[in-house]
Amino acid sequence: MKSTFRTCAGLGFAAIVLSFARPARAQSSFEFEARSGLVTGPFVLTNDCICQPVDTDLAGGGRAIFSFTLTNAGTYALICSVNASNPEANSIYVDIDREPQDPQTIWNIPVTTGFENRIVFWPENVTTGVAKPKQKNFTLAPGTHRITFRGKAANVQIARISLRSLPAAPTNLRVFKAP
Repeated sequence: MKSTFRTCAGLGFAAIVLSFARPARAQSSFEFEARSGLVTGPFVLTNDCICQPVDTDLAGGGRAIFSFTLTNAGTYALICSVNASNPEANSIYVDIDREPQDPQTIWNIPVTTGFENRIVFWPENVTTGVAKPKQKNFTLAPGTHRITFRGKAANVQIARISLRSLPAAPTNLRVFKAP
């Protein structure tokens, strides 16, 4: 970081100009088309999206797996282009590097009008009849990983999957008071 102190002549105030140099960044996002996953029934690939025509429990749900390799550790959000047009049919299971678990990894997708990008939320506190959702951020180490979707509600469609790196919190910030 470089800082410069400047006096603004005739204006009666001083300004501090801060500039930051960003280090080179490793790949910070991954994009997957639904057709690039390893898909098993009752999921089907149709019109470039995956979906299943029936409601199931976790054990009976279809499976779609998307593999990727990270070079740098980081915290990531999972964003999907989904069509979940029915409030009675808008949930799916999802996890990274593990098989999804019921009810901890259920993603209850807010109802969409056609395909819309949605961030994966999981129930934060699961108790009988009450689930408080919270954005799920995945902390991942360098290496090979896999995103696993399992079917739950009928006709939920996934067209595209994005894994996005979340920025690190700033460190070593200092406050300077102008004289």
